Amino acid sequence: MTSTQLVPGRTASRAVGHLPLVGHSIALLRDTKGFLVSLTDTDDVVRIDIGTFPVYFLTTPELVRRVLVTDAPHFEKGRFFDQLRPLFGDGLLVSSGAWHRRQRRLVQPSFHRSHIDGYAEIMQRHAQELADSWQPGQRVDVVAAMGDLAAAIVSEAMIRTPLGATVRTAIGRSLPDFAQGAVIRALMPAAFGRFPLPFNRRFDAAARELRTAIEGAVRTYRADDGNHADLLTMLLHARDADTGEAMTDAEIRDELINILIAGTEVTAMTLAWTLHELDQHPAIAERCHAEALAATADGPVTVSELAGLDLIDRVLHEVCRRHAALFLMRRATTPITLGGVHIPQGAEIGYSIHALHHDRRHYADPDRFDPDRWLPGKQDNLPKGAFIPFSAGNAKCIGDGFAWTEMKIVLATLLSRWHLRQVSNHTVGEALATIPRPTNLIMSTEPTNRTAAA
Repeated sequence: MTSTQLVPGRTASRAVGHLPLVGHSIALLRDTKGFLVSLTDTDDVVRIDIGTFPVYFLTTPELVRRVLVTDAPHFEKGRFFDQLRPLFGDGLLVSSGAWHRRQRRLVQPSFHRSHIDGYAEIMQRHAQELADSWQPGQRVDVVAAMGDLAAAIVSEAMIRTPLGATVRTAIGRSLPDFAQGAVIRALMPAAFGRFPLPFNRRFDAAARELRTAIEGAVRTYRADDGNHADLLTMLLHARDADTGEAMTDAEIRDELINILIAGTEVTAMTLAWTLHELDQHPAIAERCHAEALAATADGPVTVSELAGLDLIDRVLHEVCRRHAALFLMRRATTPITLGGVHIPQGAEIGYSIHALHHDRRHYADPDRFDPDRWLPGKQDNLPKGAFIPFSAGNAKCIGDGFAWTEMKIVLATLLSRWHLRQVSNHTVGEALATIPRPTNLIMSTEPTNRTAAA
């Protein structure tokens, strides 16, 4: 009997805090991180209710890996992703099954190592321009700055013509609405998504603006049939290996939007949290500055030098552990037993990468920022599925190599020029989003010795 066949199982116990009609939605919205992490101490599978809608929440890396990797063909993207279709269409982030496999085969070659090396020049140039634009003592809204930087990089990598600037402007205006609206829609009863509430109106308006901008770029590229050495050109020329078919304009639009949102939001928030964590841990920050200065001693950092950024690499691993996606879902397409619990066909499965990354069974003192927990050999016994910042299996982000290259280039460039200190009258908080966004992250620029000398 395979793991996907139905075997007798018990009924999942329901998490505490359930209320009539709204279920656990209030508890989820009031303290999302605390509530999800607390479920780890209850059972391997716990039932939570979003409104009157049941979700079977998985609390172990082994079970999450079964859903994402081992038994992935028996699950599809769930309710969380259904709420995002007005923005993402049928792109990789929300699609499942044969369609997802087909699109992944078409898009994946665009993120081959050779292409990422080519994008590195774009990453370095924009990071250098940002570093050059700062003045000593300047106050920087770090979330906005990192959002603008990430949007500029991914927009130019996608569309290397002036149309890329239009897309960059659209994503810059709308990204906060996408990030917050997505998680609110997922954690609230489905009916709320149809009400003309402020966050729904902002989400839908931003989606229309971005889709219009991308559609215009696709039409223009299709008409001129040029080769602009960018992602849009590659997608226009991509062909299905089995059928020889090309993607339609609508399919290309959806994939570009998926890449643009993921490539901006995840990268920007990781960079913003990294700069905050370094400010909170000055001894680690000084070592990172020294590493960045060494990497840029002979000029701008290059791809060949990234492998030597050992500490910055570990810092990024720890930031990705500490600040990860809060709540994701899948839907069972067959009856299955997980953790001894019977899961009926069509049931929603929930899991939290943040909760997995803060599980005390696998991470000592998980609330402590400790890049050295990623020293070689220290995580050899970490279960598969316990650290999945870019997801896993066929759902793993195809742009993880792009993002990691970008973040290391940006940090090496900025840290070689500037120390960033939190402004004392601003207390950093968190705003609810797919990956929580730092609030009040206003930092003052202090030049390194190299910048001061220049």
